[in-house]
Amino acid sequence: MNSIQIIKLLMIAACIVMTTAVLTIASQTGDAVTHGNVIEAEVNDFEQLKQIIEKASKEAREKGRMSINIHLAEDPDMVQPADLVAVDYTVFDSRGRIVYATQPEMFAHIDVRYRDPFAQAGAATGSETVLAGFAGLFPGSGQAVLGLRKGERKTVMVPADKSFGPRDEKKIKTYSRQRTFPRTAVIPVDAYIKTFDDTPETGQQVRLSPYFSSRVTGIKDGMVSLENIATDGDIVEDDFGVATINVENDRIVITLDPVIGHPFKVDDNRGIISSKTDTHFYVDYNQPLAGEDLRFDVTVRDLKKFSTFEKIEIPWIEDHETAMDLAFQEQKPLVLLLYADWCQWSQKMLNHTFKDPRIKRFHDRFVWLKIDSDKERMYKTVFEQKDFPMIVLMDNQGEILEKIGGFQDGGTLSLKLDRVLAGKPLEEQTAIHTANPSASSAQHCQSVN
Repeated sequence: MNSIQIIKLLMIAACIVMTTAVLTIASQTGDAVTHGNVIEAEVNDFEQLKQIIEKASKEAREKGRMSINIHLAEDPDMVQPADLVAVDYTVFDSRGRIVYATQPEMFAHIDVRYRDPFAQAGAATGSETVLAGFAGLFPGSGQAVLGLRKGERKTVMVPADKSFGPRDEKKIKTYSRQRTFPRTAVIPVDAYIKTFDDTPETGQQVRLSPYFSSRVTGIKDGMVSLENIATDGDIVEDDFGVATINVENDRIVITLDPVIGHPFKVDDNRGIISSKTDTHFYVDYNQPLAGEDLRFDVTVRDLKKFSTFEKIEIPWIEDHETAMDLAFQEQKPLVLLLYADWCQWSQKMLNHTFKDPRIKRFHDRFVWLKIDSDKERMYKTVFEQKDFPMIVLMDNQGEILEKIGGFQDGGTLSLKLDRVLAGKPLEEQTAIHTANPSASSAQHCQSVN
């Protein structure tokens, strides 16, 4: 890969991760104009910007230049990529049902099928701050504001590829409607203790299955004998339908009758029962809105241009005592980042999350402390850190408000910082619905002891 290719990829990546310190975005669609080695362009979407960069890179290679310069004009009144926008919106599916809303009066009317995935916290967030053109807390919200002006209200259609993406037929799984159990069962004592958190005793009754109880009939040679107790013809209600019990000699047969449209959960996977036959039923594990174009009713409450945050940097302090003293003196809450130089997720937080305008807007509202706790391991112990990175939110007295493990994107972290400043309990935070939200269990570096 030559230098021009590297520059091209870095510039496209820069647009995606908000490190576009040299870019200001334009007001209306237009062609790029070249003045010497500088390209001046007007754009209002990333596809056009990408095309301009690709064209400029190609021309630079042909002329033997090793760098390209792009200056993009800015419209102070129009929402353009990477602008910071305070917005209210209501989302509708293709049938006109309310999916999600930021305001209480609309949030209360979310359709029943969307209350579980999108209204878990039970309360509206109020106006949301989104980064125009990027994924918001609800997929598509960042796209829906592009081209609008402050105070403008508009209905915008956001295609599936800009919201929850396409449907995947491979995510539809098949399950048998019949389940068979023996009348008697034998399991190891340690498995019994692990399952029921109790020591087995003869005559004790437990539930190996949600459809019937089991009785301990004997304990011998490290094994527990159980008799499964079921009544022929019983009907048991389940979360997703009903189950009919048939007792046949040495076995118990459970026949499930699932209800189409009901949620179905296996381990951590949640799906919707989509269809059934006499012998099987099918569960769709696609996100409920995958493949759907969504309608957003959007109102722009406030607009801050990207250039407002271009030169702002997070004022990091690297000494714990200095930061704590400053937090107390200025009566500001504190953000502590515990990181490791070698951890890619730590570096992504430093180079992406903390350069996000949604975070930069808080630059003077918090005291910012970062510590390489892989080198200063005392802090890793004090804060009971397991993996890298970790965010610790504290009040101005040094009391811990919350510890957040793993990588956090700008939208996720900014919502928490908003709640700290508002004095709201962090555990009551409204669920985040991004297509790819921060997943601390996956996006972290394992600690090396």
